[in-house]
Amino acid sequence: MTTRTRIAELISRHELEPSLRDVVVEGAFDQRVVQKFVKSLDGPKIAVLQIANIEIPDEIQLAQEHGSNRGKILALARELTSKAFRHTSIYSIVDRDYDDLGVSQVSVAGVRRTDYSTMDMYFFDPELLQSVAEDFLNVTLDDYQALLNNVLDVLGKISLLYAANASLGLNCRILPLRKCCSYNSSAGLAFDLDEYLGRYFNTALTACTRAQFESEVMALGSNSPADARGWVRGKNYWELLQFVLRACGANRQHCTAESLQNAFILALDQSRFAEWTLFGDLAVWASDD
Repeated sequence: MTTRTRIAELISRHELEPSLRDVVVEGAFDQRVVQKFVKSLDGPKIAVLQIANIEIPDEIQLAQEHGSNRGKILALARELTSKAFRHTSIYSIVDRDYDDLGVSQVSVAGVRRTDYSTMDMYFFDPELLQSVAEDFLNVTLDDYQALLNNVLDVLGKISLLYAANASLGLNCRILPLRKCCSYNSSAGLAFDLDEYLGRYFNTALTACTRAQFESEVMALGSNSPADARGWVRGKNYWELLQFVLRACGANRQHCTAESLQNAFILALDQSRFAEWTLFGDLAVWASDD
């Protein structure tokens, strides 16, 4: 079992060794992405830590954030502030999640947000998809940009369900999506929302009516920014890509969510990080004395 670092230990370590640089992220995928970026930076060595490796007491987490990795990072940042710890040697990153939909918003000292909804959406790119599909999975598609647009449209519909779940405070487990998805080369990827809601309300939801839930979904959708990459649920991106690529003939064993993540990270050229504000800020922070 991995021993987690207590916050007091983290503070002491940085106070004793001011040259230390730690980046704190939500999960393993975020860690792998940031590690790829920081390897290219000059200056002091930077450690990229998952928040799961830091002990965050229940009592310092807000009720609405309790248990989530994002909530734990926000709790850590607030605790560091309360201890009068200067944030210059710890760089914390959280997903935007549904901030752009007004469902959950964050402004905590020492915390930066991803440019898109999650770290996953930096990999929403037709050239990367083509590279992974053809070089890693030996699958060739007709139009990679059209496929991604199709995936983003379905991902938006799915993400509004998650956002409504959060907005209404239902805390219900979202059911697996694949039974309500279909794909063929002519029609593309489709998601049967009506069938899904029927399954959802028969098995998961008791705190509100279907009409109330659908009304909340519509309200969130009507106010959603045009660029869906800023608010869709990135975790489902890999699930949908896996579904489509397998339907196009990719080997099931090689085409898993985790293998796709690893392949996309490997395929990402280091120069691409310069396009995104988060990584530009991270580079500036890493170079500061």
